[in-house]
Amino acid sequence: MKLDWGDKYKVGHQPFDNQHLAMVELIWRMTELAEKDGEKNAWLALLDELISLALEHFSEEEAELEKRGYSELLEHQDEHRNLLNELLEIRGRQEKEGSQPSLEVTEFLANWMAVHVGETDGRYRRLFNK
Repeated sequence: MKLDWGDKYKVGHQPFDNQHLAMVELIWRMTELAEKDGEKNAWLALLDELISLALEHFSEEEAELEKRGYSELLEHQDEHRNLLNELLEIRGRQEKEGSQPSLEVTEFLANWMAVHVGETDGRYRRLFNK
């Protein structure tokens, strides 16, 4: 799945929109490496960068949503924790098994971004459009 960036993924808060786009771009780069049977270490470096960016973004997003009194914050945090756990499991498997870049992983990530950013994050868009 190629995740096409567009307005449907914007939440109306520029720092979050920029971080979301940066994560999508990392997934695009990971997908390109997987399609070309690219270098495993380069792919792992992109995965590490995605994990770091996700940690930073989730922390900032959750703090801002808490400040604004977002009613679905706990569920939102649970989704973040679940993805982080999944990312860390993927990272561990990739390194341990010596796996090559995986389209299955990038497909999972693209789907998660489409649903989470497009739908779940979309529910808090109103907080930034007041």
